Amino acid sequence: MDRLGQLLWYANVAAMGALLLRFTATGLWRLYRVLFSYFLALAGGSLLLLLISFRSNSYALVFMTDEVIVHVLALFTVLELYWLALAKHMGLASFGRTTVWGVSAAVTFLALVSALLDRDVPSGQSIILHRFFTVERTLEMAIILFLLLIALFITWFPVKMPRNAALAIAGFSVLYILRAGTLLAANLLARTHLAAINDAMIAFSTVLLLVWTFALRPEEASQEVVTGHAWNPEALGDLSRQLDTINTALARFGRS
Repeated sequence: MDRLGQLLWYANVAAMGALLLRFTATGLWRLYRVLFSYFLALAGGSLLLLLISFRSNSYALVFMTDEVIVHVLALFTVLELYWLALAKHMGLASFGRTTVWGVSAAVTFLALVSALLDRDVPSGQSIILHRFFTVERTLEMAIILFLLLIALFITWFPVKMPRNAALAIAGFSVLYILRAGTLLAANLLARTHLAAINDAMIAFSTVLLLVWTFALRPEEASQEVVTGHAWNPEALGDLSRQLDTINTALARFGRS
């Protein structure tokens, strides 16, 4: 890693530290426990990797271990954010949580199968890393799909939620997609472009983390926001009734 990349990495870890401190100072970590744990694991893993030689076996072991932990926490973070976003629509929240678990199990199975079928290992690459990256890409695509579905849902339907929850969904979605995109680029693009792409991603995510940190408010001081068609009162009323109907139907289905 060059000097610029190292400085940007330190800045990014510092920004994650600032966000974690903000969550702690406002008491929001109690409400967003999994999201807090996600950034804690991400920041801790990044700091540890900076202390280890890049081309050593220890670096690869720490990297893969941290990636597994971060991906598991990312999946649980999606569930947590979905639940918080739909806290006033428990029928939808319960149905969504069940659906996410079912799809996650299917995707995990497909990821393991794809690792076995993907037998062409690029020259010079470790077979263990190759299989790991194959499974990782599949899981990342599933998590990104869940995040996009949540974003589309709350963009279309008028969901009332705390401003902090809206910030958490937007911030986590953008940061995770950026991170996943960078890892995908590392696997697909020529090494000559990797440093520039990685530096750009780290710089953008650092700015986003700092904006998120300053935008957070204690939950009792956080205003509620209404997503989806808030600019169109007529459509807002129709979609609100549709949302209530769907929620009631799913709540009844869950009790049956």
